Amino acid sequence: MAKKDKAPKDDVAISSSEQLANKYRPRKLKDVVGQPQAVAAIEGMLARKNFPQAMMFSGHYGCGKTSLAYIVGHLINCEKNTICGKCLSCKFGKSSHPDIVYHDCGTKSKIDDIRALISASQNSPMTRKRIIIVDEFHLLRDQPEKALLVETENPSPNTIWILCTSNPEKVSKTLTSRNGHIHIKPIPVDVISAKLLEIAEKEGVTIKKSGKKALETIAQSSDGSMRQAIAKLDMLLNILASGKKFDAEDAATFIDDVEADLDESSAGFLAAVLALDVKAAVLAIRVANNARGLLNRTRWLVDYLIGDATRTAPKWTPNNAKIFQKMKVKTKFELLVVVQHLLCEIEIKFNSITIDENVLFYSSVGAFISEYE
Repeated sequence: MAKKDKAPKDDVAISSSEQLANKYRPRKLKDVVGQPQAVAAIEGMLARKNFPQAMMFSGHYGCGKTSLAYIVGHLINCEKNTICGKCLSCKFGKSSHPDIVYHDCGTKSKIDDIRALISASQNSPMTRKRIIIVDEFHLLRDQPEKALLVETENPSPNTIWILCTSNPEKVSKTLTSRNGHIHIKPIPVDVISAKLLEIAEKEGVTIKKSGKKALETIAQSSDGSMRQAIAKLDMLLNILASGKKFDAEDAATFIDDVEADLDESSAGFLAAVLALDVKAAVLAIRVANNARGLLNRTRWLVDYLIGDATRTAPKWTPNNAKIFQKMKVKTKFELLVVVQHLLCEIEIKFNSITIDENVLFYSSVGAFISEYE
């Protein structure tokens, strides 16, 4: 028999593995961190056995809205309301549960999509309730939104709708008023840092003092988003596996370039507006060339500064707020509030007028500064 050729020693079998953000996604209420009020509200619903047939989870991206929606679905359908892992519902697991339906409005927002979803909600569930999770439902317009509005007003008794959105201000007040509303907040830096340390240790990585500073850098750069922070940790652990030193400087390199640019642009843009410098403000908008991204990042920055002035700011400091603070810009509380109003008005225009967003943005800001001077 011919002798089999041996594979070269440097050949390495590469296998795919689950991303850390998915691997460590919360599966039970006890796994949810940084959302004590939301968890308490759900625990209260369980204790009273009183879940509304239509619920809305709103809040910052990457903070756990969809994960919490899945947890609620499994809690409701578990025979012990605990996600016991033993009953029929729990044995189905997350991805294969026949009564927990996920619908992404980012890819399916047409009227036929929503009609099909509503039609499916009429079927009897295999377990206790059919849970329909509608993600980013603020993207629905006109007929699809009206269809969902009618359905959530008088849903099937066997169905619970959970609507998730990162932009609740874009949702009609009528639809919002018909849902049990739970707000998911940005997660504090110390909570994110602690979770990253826990994950790193579970992945077999010993974190020393310099490593803890790196984790804090990641947490601070993630703007309250646990998903974003874990994704950055995943990349940093890959670097560590190569033998490279694990420190805060390495962590800083994993701040996404686009995000870093928006942080710089939003801080500079706000400084120009507060200084009533039209030319600098317009230049910042044109250089960023990302009207919605710049507007949203600036709106979060202004909200943080208003909170800081009223001593109601979150425990974590956004990266663009740190950049803005280094600029030592003199801020007037009254002007911050007026600027926030301006940004909200511009976002409304973005959603209702078909004009180039960059042009709409800088012309509105220019008009505001000219009138304010």
